[in-house]
Order: sequence, then C-alpha cells, then structure tokens
Amino acid sequence: MQINAARVNERLAYLTRFGTTPDGGVTRYAFTPAEQAATNTVAGWMAEAGLEVRRDAVGNLFGRLPGRRPGPAVLTGSHLDSVPNGGHYDGPAGVLAALEAVQSMKEQGIVPEYPIEVGSFIGEEGSRFPHGLLGTSFLTGTFPCDEIDHIADRDGVTIAAALRAHGYDPARAAEAAVAPGTYKAYVELHIEQSGMLEARGLPAGIVSGIAGMRQARGVIRGRAEHAGACPMDLRRDPMPAVAEVILEVERAARELSPATRATVGFVQASPGAANVIPAAVELSFDIRDLDGDRRDACVERIRTFFDEVSRRRGLTGEFEVQHTSIPIRCDAHIVQTMHEAAAAINLEPFELPSGAVHDGANVSLICPVGMIFVRSRDGLSHCPQEYTSPEDIAAGTSLLAETLLRLAK
Repeated sequence: MQINAARVNERLAYLTRFGTTPDGGVTRYAFTPAEQAATNTVAGWMAEAGLEVRRDAVGNLFGRLPGRRPGPAVLTGSHLDSVPNGGHYDGPAGVLAALEAVQSMKEQGIVPEYPIEVGSFIGEEGSRFPHGLLGTSFLTGTFPCDEIDHIADRDGVTIAAALRAHGYDPARAAEAAVAPGTYKAYVELHIEQSGMLEARGLPAGIVSGIAGMRQARGVIRGRAEHAGACPMDLRRDPMPAVAEVILEVERAARELSPATRATVGFVQASPGAANVIPAAVELSFDIRDLDGDRRDACVERIRTFFDEVSRRRGLTGEFEVQHTSIPIRCDAHIVQTMHEAAAAINLEPFELPSGAVHDGANVSLICPVGMIFVRSRDGLSHCPQEYTSPEDIAAGTSLLAETLLRLAK
C-alpha cells in the first residue's frame, strides 16, 4: 500500500505553528489555546479525509474508517500536547502517521475487514496536570473521577475547571470510558527518543515493551531566614538536604540496574529569593523500569533516604507518589504482524524496548498493544532539537499502514 509521504510531513510542519517557542521548540499543554487549535486542525483533516469524526466526554479526538464488519476496531494514534519547550515530533508524528495510513487506504479504495480508528489523546505528557496519560486514563476507565475537582495545575486550575472552560461537563467524564471489546488492538507510532535506531542505521523499529513509571512529589521544609545574618550552624536550610536527595536518586538508579531510570526534573525553592534561606523546597521524581518490582524498589530506596535526610537535618519532609503506569510487554501477535509488515516493505525488523512511557501502557488494560519507533536524530527528545527526517517518518508510516491492514483482518 502506498502512503502520501509529502502530505504527512507537510502536516507535521503545519502543526509547528501552534505553541512555538522563541528558540524553535513547542509548549502545548492540555486544554490551552495552542493545544485546542492543533486538535481542531487535525479534526478538520480527519473530516477532509472522509473519516467519521467525534470527540468523547473529555475531548479525546477520534476519526473512524469503517470496515466491512462493524467492530471491534483497531485503534491507532498518539497525542498533540507537549512538555515545556519540547519538540515538534513527540506525539504529533503518531497522530499524523495514523491519519495518513487510513486516509491512504480510503483514497485507494481499500476497505479493511474491521474498522480502524485514529485517536488523538489529551494530556499524555502530564505537563499541565500532575497526571500523565490523562486521555487514555479516561478512555480505559482508570482515572479517579472523584479527584477531578482536586487535581490542579500550578495555577490552581483543576481538570474539572479546564473541561468546563472548553465545553465539557466534568460530571460526564466517566462516559469517556469504552466498553470491553470496543478495540481489538492498539498500535502507536512514536519517535524513539534515544539513539538505538540511529546507531544501527535504521529508520524504524518494533517496540518489545514499555517501561513502567512512578512519578512523585517531594517537599522538604525548614525555616526561612536572612542569608547573610543567620550563622551556618543555626540554619534549618532544606536546600542542602535536597542536594543530598538528588545525588541519592542518581546513585539508586545506577546501582540497581542499567535498565533503571531515575530523574529529578523540577526543583522550586520558596520564597525563592537570592538573599533568603528557603522555607521549603519542592522537587519532582520520575522513576522508570521495564521491571515493576525493581522500579518500586528504587522508589522505596529514595523515599527512605528522603525521610532519613530530613530527620538528620532537623527538617520535615513530605513524599507522595502521584502517578503510576504499569510496565508492559507488547503483544506477541502484534509484534509478529509487524515483522511480517516490515518484510513486505523491505524494512529490517529490529526490536527494541521503550524506556519512555506511552499511551499504550494504559490502553494495554483494554486490548493488546504494539508500538513502532522511528529514528530520532542524535537520540534527542523533549527539546527544541528533537528531529526525525521526512524519510524516516515515511518509512514508519508505511510500516504502520501495513500493520494496521493486517490487524484489521
């Protein structure tokens, strides 16, 4: 099957206008004007392609290509939101490759046996609200809807308020959950976000599994005093304690396994003045591993050290796990189908794991899951330098299209 490589790459370039930052990156959070403009644009392209377009109770966008039989459908897609000052490929490449695959089928008169549905899911990155994979959490019925009025962004805007602002009724959010058997498979194309494909000179690869993640928030509290007047031995300064914790985070991951990842990506002192000893310091934790037990062991080691250093320095601390995703192995049948699809387009079927978490980790709760990675230049992601060549986007889109056709039989 032929895909229109120029079209998918032109659409990727077009979406860069929504949320572009001064240094060429993108900041596009869930339920912001930039994210909504990008979503509306994709909805328009879905309609132009002749798909059946709808949005669910929380704003997830779907475009459906009907099959000869009514269902269950094969689901494919990704997200349009970004991290702060991120890149233009993480998420949109998967949405637009999926759209291109089904649009090419329709244009060539190819009718799949079962429907294929393209999804664009809200809030995957967790950059605005402290809950990643937001759209697919609603889709799979795993979002704690009793918390919808309490989970808020840093400006105090709750998920419920964001939904209302965009015309959705938070009281109906649970209606976004799909019934068992709605989907027979989910396949997502995504940029690799590391250098394994580039090291092997390959444009695309087949994902073997997705790491499980735990994200936590910590606060260490001391006493605010004048930075010049307060003697060193009388201070209750939380910042040195935070420095110790950060070093322990690195140590814990290095000592547990080469597959363990642990990151402190956010630190904020309060009141945050150069001449004031902080009263409190907040920091984030992101711990990942393909092995769930090993990931949890890393979390507990960090939590124990966090508590110990707070006590030792005469401070108080709070450590709270806010989000968890399960590690998964990609479905063996889907992986084998991808091998066959790769052979059909003369692409080497190289398998590799995903250290990053994706919507597929959630969707695995309701149907089998597979993923395709496309090469990232220099392995860079979540930054303005993120880049995947038009040729690699085309190769990944072709692999996705061939895979979807086989799975929809």
